[in-house]
Amino acid sequence: MQSLNTNPALSNHKSDRNVVAFRRWQSGFIPDLCFTETTEHNLVYGAHVHDLMEIIWVRSGSTDLMFRDRSYRMRPGDAVVIAPDEVHGGGSCDSSGFSFSTLHVPRKVLELLFGYNYLYEYMTPVRLIDGCFAETLHRELIGGLPNTLSLAEQLACLADVLKRLFQAKRSHAYPIVQSTACHPAVKRAKSIINESYTEPIDFCRLATEVKLHQRYLISMFKTVTGIPPHQYQIALRVDLARRLLESDLSLSNVASSAGFADQSHLNRHFKRTYSLTPGVFREQTTTMKK
Repeated sequence: MQSLNTNPALSNHKSDRNVVAFRRWQSGFIPDLCFTETTEHNLVYGAHVHDLMEIIWVRSGSTDLMFRDRSYRMRPGDAVVIAPDEVHGGGSCDSSGFSFSTLHVPRKVLELLFGYNYLYEYMTPVRLIDGCFAETLHRELIGGLPNTLSLAEQLACLADVLKRLFQAKRSHAYPIVQSTACHPAVKRAKSIINESYTEPIDFCRLATEVKLHQRYLISMFKTVTGIPPHQYQIALRVDLARRLLESDLSLSNVASSAGFADQSHLNRHFKRTYSLTPGVFREQTTTMKK
């Protein structure tokens, strides 16, 4: 099978930087394990979150990574590893074009391979990777995963490469934030929101449940994550909608399944995050499985 990063249709598509196409490889064995590469574009992605680990490689141009009210410039060959549930954003700097590749690894796979406490033992919330090691990761993960023939082969590929990533010395990995630990009340609040984000949440009641005043919870939650609790809930809904777009559900059913009032409600928040409507995002995404 041809590696995704050698797809000529993607590498040559640079005529309109306001148009972005996505090509995805989706594992046929592990739900939500997927790799995506883009054409060159100049979009900016708003604050969003994934219930999985994300590795992003900048393949061309430069981009800014936004994390907890700070901005970090990433250049071609750089990569960043983002832990599950960490809010981030980014995109084109100075309207210049860039392209990227991403790998999404589900939380359950990480727990299976490294144990329940892997976040605290191995991972930092966000970790920048230098060019040489980043390219090695790209070659072994993106070049290797699409050519695996079984669940066992995919897990073995992930285990080997990610173990080296998590245990890499500081000369190869530069953490932005040292620990995923946060205030227990915020951690508990995130857990409650994660469990029921498609349903209406009474944030006053949420504050009472975590034993904080509502205003103090909102302030502390924003300090820790970069966004307030309600926006965190919306980000989780948008991410679910993004995944549901891979199915045959109608856009209205995607909206209702993700917890939005209607398709217009989904469109508004999805475009704020991805600079594209869900319909355009779906139309411009090509998915292949193995």
